[in-house]
Amino acid sequence: MSQARDTALRLLALLRLVPLEPRRIATSTLHEKLRERGFAVSLRTVQRDLLRLSGPFPLMCDESVMPHRWSLSESVTQDLRDIDAPIALALHMAEDHLQMVLPQEVLDVLAPHFSRAQKYLAGMESNELAQWLRQPESSPERFPAARISTAVWQPVAAAILARHQLDVQYSSGATTPERYLRILPCGLVTREGTSYLLAREEGQDRLHRFALHRIAWARPVDAVGSA
Repeated sequence: MSQARDTALRLLALLRLVPLEPRRIATSTLHEKLRERGFAVSLRTVQRDLLRLSGPFPLMCDESVMPHRWSLSESVTQDLRDIDAPIALALHMAEDHLQMVLPQEVLDVLAPHFSRAQKYLAGMESNELAQWLRQPESSPERFPAARISTAVWQPVAAAILARHQLDVQYSSGATTPERYLRILPCGLVTREGTSYLLAREEGQDRLHRFALHRIAWARPVDAVGSA
């Protein structure tokens, strides 16, 4: 299940990296950007993913240059009625994971896409994918997700992608005094319903885990310095 979830998240990340026409992006650049986001896959895998996404989404490939250039048609809409089975399954599995990672405000934006994927799969009465979705849940019991503030999530996500420092107010527990830290975010992990920010404190090389729901506020260092 973990491998399937990672594939779903990779497909979503890849689709978001493709720009609207007339802008274009090379396959090799997409490969590099995915690796920067923690998806350690081969260039061949990225090529297969792009062809896979070209079914339900209006992706365009310029094959007259090497490496090939990709763009998303300006006619793209938010309607996913033309979605195919693999992408619908990927969205369904991504939703299950993202429920434990993203703030509710972000999930609300994605909700129409998840809903269309669920309806697509529900209508596949004779398809093995639909039958698989109706099987009893075999994964370990899920823990309730800790609430993450959108005001914290947005600067944290931006800092991870842009690789810039954050000033944060953090408490490691209910009885622990809050600390003011300057950190360099490096990634995110989820354990038993809790999302953790992997980051280095200023002046240290070791990675530490910071529970996102225990961060009271987070601000980019540049924004603080210019205040």
